[in-house]
Amino acid sequence: DLLRDSAGRILERACKRRPPNLHEAWDDLGQADQHDISIAQDLILEHAFFYLRQINVHTHEDFVDAFRESDRARTLRAEEKRVARVRRDANERDRLLAEEAIEAAKARLRRSIVESPQGQRSILRSVRRKVRDHYQYSSNRVLFELFQNADDACRELAWMEADTSRDADRFVVGYDNRSLDIVHWGRCINQMGPHGMDGDKHGFSRDLEKMLVLSGSDKESVSADTPVTGRFGLGFKTAFLVTDSPRILSGRLAFRVVGGVYPE
Repeated sequence: DLLRDSAGRILERACKRRPPNLHEAWDDLGQADQHDISIAQDLILEHAFFYLRQINVHTHEDFVDAFRESDRARTLRAEEKRVARVRRDANERDRLLAEEAIEAAKARLRRSIVESPQGQRSILRSVRRKVRDHYQYSSNRVLFELFQNADDACRELAWMEADTSRDADRFVVGYDNRSLDIVHWGRCINQMGPHGMDGDKHGFSRDLEKMLVLSGSDKESVSADTPVTGRFGLGFKTAFLVTDSPRILSGRLAFRVVGGVYPE
């Protein structure tokens, strides 16, 4: 209530009037069933050191320092855990220092990805090579793969018994000389479902992470009556064969993908 009232006072001063539907909008926000992008960002950075080593970009000059810092932090955390196992009086300060070092390494890697065009190109080259050469996908499959993802999302939305509309089974393609737009009305990214539904059980909270990390997809049917056809993750990555930075609007999430791996 304090945060809501404070937001109301700030808006009132800025707009010179009290927003008439603030309580309704605030309650709607509090009941949102879609995980915030910050959660996906943290999960992606948590695994990015392993992932970027896997696609062999960890030696790029813009990432070397972040990886060194991460290796030192991981060693510090491992040592702290070893001491904690053998000593009951393990120092809480040491644990906090180890966690702070991990977070600092993640923040440094984030800056390196977001602020380095050369680093972004290096990651994109490796992602494209993996998608094209290892998985044998081509740019001709982009629409088909995104259609499969849309079909799966529509099936999952129906299974969740959400408020589906007559648009739920539509797949719209729009294009001009500058862009290609794909629109569908299925389950949103990171949408967990109505209250009481265990979306985590089906991996819904990790949608965005699985979309952006190669080998991160473990998509399976939510029920025997609701089979899914696409490989939600690998299919989306075909988009990087035709664009450097796809932009996504899904429910409350609006972001672009930087360097083929980080949503901002």
